[in-house]
This record gives sequence, structure tokens and C-alpha cells, in this order.
Amino acid sequence: MRLDDPKLFEFWKYNGGEIGCRFLSDGLSPAKFPQNLAVQMNSPCSIIKLAMAMDAIEKANVVAPRVLELGYMPYARQDKIHSKGDPLALKVMAKMIDSLGFEEVHILDPHSDVTQAAFTDTRVVVDPGTTWAYQFMKNKVDKPEECAIIVPDAGARKRAALWAKSVGITNFVQVDKNRDPKTGEILGFKILDNHSKDWWDTIKNVFLLDDICDKGGTFMGIMKQFLDEGIDLRERSHLYVSHGIFPDDTVDNLRKWFASVGTTNTWQEFDIQTQEKKNLFVQRWFD
Repeated sequence: MRLDDPKLFEFWKYNGGEIGCRFLSDGLSPAKFPQNLAVQMNSPCSIIKLAMAMDAIEKANVVAPRVLELGYMPYARQDKIHSKGDPLALKVMAKMIDSLGFEEVHILDPHSDVTQAAFTDTRVVVDPGTTWAYQFMKNKVDKPEECAIIVPDAGARKRAALWAKSVGITNFVQVDKNRDPKTGEILGFKILDNHSKDWWDTIKNVFLLDDICDKGGTFMGIMKQFLDEGIDLRERSHLYVSHGIFPDDTVDNLRKWFASVGTTNTWQEFDIQTQEKKNLFVQRWFD
């Protein structure tokens, strides 16, 4: 079952900002009540709605779901303390989820390798995302030797290697980011494993793979860096991310640089018209 199912849960917001919740349990058989609860954690209110829903289920004398299908793990990108006074945000979120009484939490391709260790009372089951990346890449890979993987930073190398193996690609091009040490702002990109133009002419499809895409500035910046160095990949490059946040016109902007874009529905839903119009390949991690 899903937290956003209007047949099961009703939510509203009071003038003071508080979240109201009602579990619509009439007619449900406690013995047949679903034991998995799927949640798109795409708002600061999501964790509050989840907590309210779990309490409402308990008060209805229904056996509570034991598995939380989370998909996207909020705050996984805030997995360390950078400066004095910072919170360890990933641990804060894990504690909140721990307190809700689930036996397991299922997460797709969490940004941080320490995500599992952040939980104390809940068993974490990680889906590395290989199956979903494979489904996106398989029809674009005729001859693996004529394909290449662009790795957007050092942290993405392990993920990229795992996903590339599923389709037999062994060509990797590593990119590094030049950041402002004080602000963390990306100042530019450096292609570490660049090849000659003759080599690039043999490459028919290029995949840029990562876990999360917000507005896509990093990915478009990498494509521009290649273009500035005389390598135009726009008609043969494909972007795949496990979690597509894609605010506003992000997909339209990405499609100026990528022949196709792929993701899952862990963070949001995409209607069929949007997928077809924008050549956006969306897989349903949960229904």
C-alpha cells in the first residue's frame, strides 16, 4: 500500500502548519492488511505524514506494516559533518524512521555507503539499482565495445562499474569536479580519462550514470566540457539516475544535452504524456 493512496489515508494541513491525518480503515480486514508501506519522501512533510499514519494505524487496532518501502533516502547526501555546528542529518532522519517501529526499510541506491549504519533498530535492505539501470541501457547497447560510461565524480565509480558490468561495457571516462573549498560551488570540470577524437568517433552510445539528479547542472556542465574540448556527445549520450527530482523545466533542459533520460518513480510520478513528449524513460520501483 502507499501513503498517498486516498482510499487509505486522508491528510490535511491546519492554519498553523500542523498535518492532520485520518486512516480510512472501514471495511479492511486486519488479517489481510498489507504489510508493506511505500512512501515517496519528496517533502519535509513526508516524515510527519508517515509518523501520523503509523500512529493512526496502531490506534485502529490493525496490524501495522512491518516493511517501509522508502526508495529515496532523504538526507543521504548529508552523511558527514563539514563544519562545526552542522548536524549529522542522515543520522537524524534514520533515528526518526527507527522510531516508527518498522522491521525493515527498503532503499534504492542510497547516495551514501553509510546509510545502513545510520539505522539502529531497523534492518536496511538496499537495492543497488543494477536491474533498473540495465533496463534503461540494454536496448542501446548493441556492441559493448562501442559504448562508454562517463563517471561524474570519484564517488560514482563503484556504482558505474556495477551497472556497466550488467551490459558488458568496459570503457570508462572519469570526470572530476573543481569546487570552491569554502562554498562547495562547482567551478568547472576536468576530464581525467579523455581520449582522442578518433577514439570518440568509434563510440556509438555514451551513458552518464548517477544516483540523484536535481536540476542537472552537473550533468549538463560535463556535457558542455566535452563540447568545449571538441567532443560533441549530444546525439549519442544518455543520462540515467535512480532518483529524478527534476524541478520545473529540468527535463527539457537535460534533453538539450542528452538523447534520452531515465529514472524511477521513487521521488515523484510522471504521467505518460510527459514521458512520451520528453523521451523520458520512467520505471516503477513501487506501484
